[in-house]
Amino acid sequence: KRQTLVNWSGTHQVTTKTLHQPQTLEELEKLVASCHASRTKLRVTGAGLSPNGISFERGGMVSLALMDKVLHVDPWRKRVTVQAGARVSQVLEALRPHGLTLEN
Repeated sequence: KRQTLVNWSGTHQVTTKTLHQPQTLEELEKLVASCHASRTKLRVTGAGLSPNGISFERGGMVSLALMDKVLHVDPWRKRVTVQAGARVSQVLEALRPHGLTLEN
């Protein structure tokens, strides 16, 4: 299904043949393997905050926005493990109960 995407500033847009939105690592792995096997171009895109259209691809795109889980907080080592689509606000919320935050 074709989908038109526009970056946050409205300066760039693309109509892509497919926009994939996996929710799990397994779904993402299957997608990448399938695209590799069929030699299909696939570009990873974020939240569309780039001031240019560098993440846009007409052939196919994959958004990791739904892979947004905070997987683990280790307060002793001051480390947090997150999926690629996790937003800063989600990370901060997960860190707060441990007395941790992110540096500016």
